[in-house]
Amino acid sequence: MYAKARLEQLKRSAIGVITLSLLFFPPQLLADTFNVQVHEVQSLPLTDSLVLAGAVRSLQQSRLSTATEGLVSALYVDAGSTVKRGDTLLELDSAVAEQDLKQATADRARAQTLYEEAARRYGEAERLFNNQHLPESELIAQGSQRDAAEAELRAAEAVEARARTLLSYHTLKAPFDGIVVQKQTELGEWVNRGSGILTLVSSDALRVDVHLPQERYAEIERLTEIVIVADTAPNTPLTGELATVVPVSQTQARTLLLRLKVEENSPALVPGTSAMATLKFASSAPMVVVPRDALLRHADGGYSVFVVEEGVATRRQIKINQEGAYGYAVTGVSPGDKVVVRGNEVLTEGQAVNVVRSAGQGA
Repeated sequence: MYAKARLEQLKRSAIGVITLSLLFFPPQLLADTFNVQVHEVQSLPLTDSLVLAGAVRSLQQSRLSTATEGLVSALYVDAGSTVKRGDTLLELDSAVAEQDLKQATADRARAQTLYEEAARRYGEAERLFNNQHLPESELIAQGSQRDAAEAELRAAEAVEARARTLLSYHTLKAPFDGIVVQKQTELGEWVNRGSGILTLVSSDALRVDVHLPQERYAEIERLTEIVIVADTAPNTPLTGELATVVPVSQTQARTLLLRLKVEENSPALVPGTSAMATLKFASSAPMVVVPRDALLRHADGGYSVFVVEEGVATRRQIKINQEGAYGYAVTGVSPGDKVVVRGNEVLTEGQAVNVVRSAGQGA
């Protein structure tokens, strides 16, 4: 009886151990082989991307001022006004300048009359001299009077032109198409020559300025694509191109200025706002690429992958050379090797594996 009871107790203990094993260890871990997914390593051109924060800037931004002083008699714009090149923005009281121009015009007309009369006399004297009815000295005197009258006319014309220019200084016109973003004067105020009274920003010639880390400067020649997303329209990606490179590093930030141009003007770009630029680079030559899921990181910072050879998983130490959009360029494996991308977390060296499916290719 004792022996039979002991046998029953052992059976119950064995069943308990088996049950616990099934609870804490999945059937796959208790099997001789593991089911894994693999990816066949390829040699591919690797695409690298870099995301940089930038600012939208206008190539044309001016603090406008008048070329003379005066009282503001007319103001045609306000902050936010859109203007075209040549539009009148502001006028100064020009009563005195208009009187000066009238005086200069009258003086020029008088000088014109005197010159025409002197020229007529010289022509008459020349005819008489040719007919031997006038001495040569008289002809020379008439010529001198004509030349003096011509000089007086040229001086009067210069004074008139100057007065006309001074009058034009009382009108401020837009030098380019743009938006008035600041107004520093009001109707009836006195403005001094050269003082900024309006700020005009072009909304057409826009650039996105970003700062490239100096260690990436050599990669500019491999730049293949630029995507710009303005913070004012985060769902509207824009295609950009490299417009200017300033090959001088900023001492503090150790960066270089890249000025990016958007291929088509977009209302999403607003001067003074921020934007994100994604720069995509192509590798200079095909590289051995493995997917991210294949990499196992070690405590010492190194990396390895499991390669399946004849149904056995073998660990390979690798070195990461470059990160791309779909994987890493590495050394330590070769094109054609099958690296484990699913199930590699629990593999050990020399573990027998069963490849259930190959992962999709790509880089």
